[in-house]
Amino acid sequence: MAVIGTYGPLVFQVSSDKIQTIADVERDNKERWHNHELDGLKPVPEYIGPGLDEMSFTIEFSAFLGVNPLNEMDRLVRMSRNGEKHPLVIGGKGFGFKKWYIESVGQTIEEIDNKGRILTVKSKVKLVEDPW
Repeated sequence: MAVIGTYGPLVFQVSSDKIQTIADVERDNKERWHNHELDGLKPVPEYIGPGLDEMSFTIEFSAFLGVNPLNEMDRLVRMSRNGEKHPLVIGGKGFGFKKWYIESVGQTIEEIDNKGRILTVKSKVKLVEDPW
């Protein structure tokens, strides 16, 4: 088994019987600025400090790739609703300074069989860093 990365109990991996990988990984650095308004002049920007970084990625859960999509969808929602915070590791490298929490999970059911079983789901996960 080749582990690509992890977010807490969620393991991104490729093996002969299971494929669960991430795609479309994006990281947004945020900075905090305040504009001081001056009469008759343009505002004067002041750098306040770093903001909270955000990361997002898409993960596909497919029964054809050895994963139970419904279980994985439920796991993401539970992690989000429980306010869990975990390190995000990709390729052995930790991202951010500490841990990340799930701000949102979007799920698109792509395939359902003739018995109503969910076969393939794509989830868009948005994480926000927790500096504490």
